[in-house]
Amino acid sequence: MLVAFFSLNAASAATYTLHDENDIYYYSNNAENYEVEFDSNSGSIWTEDYKQVSSIKISDNKGKSKTLKDKIDFKNYKSKNGYSMYKTFYASNLGLSEIKKVTVNFLKQPDLKITKVKRENNNYYITIKNTGDATAKGNYLGTYSKGKYIKKNYVPALKPGKYKTVKVSISSYYKKYNKIFNVDYKNKINELKKSNNKKTVKGIKIVKKTTPKKNSGGQVIITRTGAKYHAYKHGNMKYISYVSLSYARQYYGPCKICY
Repeated sequence: MLVAFFSLNAASAATYTLHDENDIYYYSNNAENYEVEFDSNSGSIWTEDYKQVSSIKISDNKGKSKTLKDKIDFKNYKSKNGYSMYKTFYASNLGLSEIKKVTVNFLKQPDLKITKVKRENNNYYITIKNTGDATAKGNYLGTYSKGKYIKKNYVPALKPGKYKTVKVSISSYYKKYNKIFNVDYKNKINELKKSNNKKTVKGIKIVKKTTPKKNSGGQVIITRTGAKYHAYKHGNMKYISYVSLSYARQYYGPCKICY
């Protein structure tokens, strides 16, 4: 029977133990692209778009151990969605007897995420949360529109699990254009991933108001294909006739453009 023993801080380390030399340990979390496999002689660890592995401690049945370190014995490769690495190991190459236990240590890292955007007139309220397991230092939220940088707003340091709502005031000139908000836009923080740092907000469609012409002579236009009356001819109106305004008000509905 294979059993996994996790440390108290499961976010930073995970320990896997064999009960017998003939056991083969296999752990896979496909949702998070993380896999550990080993037996008493050799093994491998693989991650993709996952947490950054800082070290791997391999212990044998006599209590002797060997620690493999990032950038020395293996290397993490960073992408916008996390880290990827692959490492194989052999007991004989490490000076160990039969492998008993493997501990994978992860580097604690912050992970800033824009979780909510709320708009009130020309003010935008951007909620930023640290979903990682280390404190994120103070940084700046950058705002972009029309393909160019507009302004920045300070975001204070956030401990793991904490959030902050930042108020961003934007000129009404950009009202109809899309806005992009990007936390840590200068890329100063070593985060777990960067793919959740941005949030795009669509522009607001502006409808021009039409000022109707005043009705003169007490007559309005009626179309044969519509039930509304008009103060003046507009659009692609056909088959029109004129009736008194009082008659139109009694038998027809008003045009939304003219009235």
